[in-house]
Amino acid sequence: MVSEWLLEAGIRSLAQMSSEGIRLGAAAPRDIYVAEKDYDRAVEVLNAEVPSEEELAALSEAAATQSTQPDKGDPVDIPIPKRDDFEKLVRRAAPPNPEADEKPGT
Repeated sequence: MVSEWLLEAGIRSLAQMSSEGIRLGAAAPRDIYVAEKDYDRAVEVLNAEVPSEEELAALSEAAATQSTQPDKGDPVDIPIPKRDDFEKLVRRAAPPNPEADEKPGT
């Protein structure tokens, strides 16, 4: 998220898993590196982006009440691939068959 904020501000950054503490996979703390010339601007961007406790609570509540499933009885669009599209994908995924390329009688 921090790297995205910096990128939106035009600041290139590098996120690296922190060498301190335990490793928690995606939740592990990160060290964020920026070019020295961009440091002051990056601090401004990150300090401006910190939401208040009230904003965090409102975002959390909104996320918890957001529907992830359609209401019962609501129609759901399920895309159905066309036969030609499916056959093209199968041909592209199939291993090459040199025997199929040979013409009969040659």
